[in-house]
Amino acid sequence: MSSGTQVDYPLHSEIVQTIKNAQDKKDFRRVESLLRDLTKEHPDAVIELSNDDWMKDPNVQLPPAVLVGLWSLEYKQELTSPLCIAAAQGFADCLLYLLENGAHPNLSAGGKAALHEACTYENSKCAELLLEHGANPNQLTEDGLAPLHMCRTPQSLRYGANVNQADNEHRTPLHKAARNVQISLVQLLLNYGADINAIDYNGCSPLSNVLQKAILRQKWQPDIVVQTLLNHGAIKVWPQALLKVLTACAAAPKTVEILFNSYTLVPVTYKWAEAIPEDIFKLPVPKVLQDYLLLKPEGYIN
Repeated sequence: MSSGTQVDYPLHSEIVQTIKNAQDKKDFRRVESLLRDLTKEHPDAVIELSNDDWMKDPNVQLPPAVLVGLWSLEYKQELTSPLCIAAAQGFADCLLYLLENGAHPNLSAGGKAALHEACTYENSKCAELLLEHGANPNQLTEDGLAPLHMCRTPQSLRYGANVNQADNEHRTPLHKAARNVQISLVQLLLNYGADINAIDYNGCSPLSNVLQKAILRQKWQPDIVVQTLLNHGAIKVWPQALLKVLTACAAAPKTVEILFNSYTLVPVTYKWAEAIPEDIFKLPVPKVLQDYLLLKPEGYIN
């Protein structure tokens, strides 16, 4: 949001300071009460929760990271609204009160609408209330993100959102679900007609995205996501690029197994052995023997 946006309650105002103090103390009942009181005067108020105004003060002591060019000197504001705060915090009753007292469900403050906040923080009840009161399921942020891009659980999908809505990087919700290895969300998106072979700005498909995160997110079972995508018709990796996949995913053998077994013929070369780290070739030491060798205490003396 640009610094030229009309702000109804700036950072230094008493109401904003009171809201911030209540949030810092986790006094959520007080926050709800303040939002209700604010709605009586201005249900669609734009609130400034923070800014980088210190950058404009020539006498301010600048952080070292700014001086060495690691931080941008772009002026930024964090703007929000009562509806966005309620949706982000999961205050369903307060949200309903705001909507019934004139708050506009599609008001964009700080580049996001309340529905974006509800989906980001997995507040399904708030998302349902907003949609029931006319929130646009395809409204975009300044970065081109729809509420569906923010969804991380199946419960946050409702009311005709465009399942293939792409952001500014041409990434669809399926790209993001695959990258985050969200199995149930990937399946749900596919059930609703998500384009399984959509290509983003970097030339990556959802399958490519999950392969890129296979090692980092092994406990979420990326192999199951790969299997699901392949079973739904994902275009497989070009065979000549399998060496690159092996190099990147050698430490995630289940994912490699699922992908490689989907080919009738795999062009194996001597370079494959070089692509796998030596420690992965070795069989792990059994846990019982490992505990013995490490002299792990067992609570008694033999």
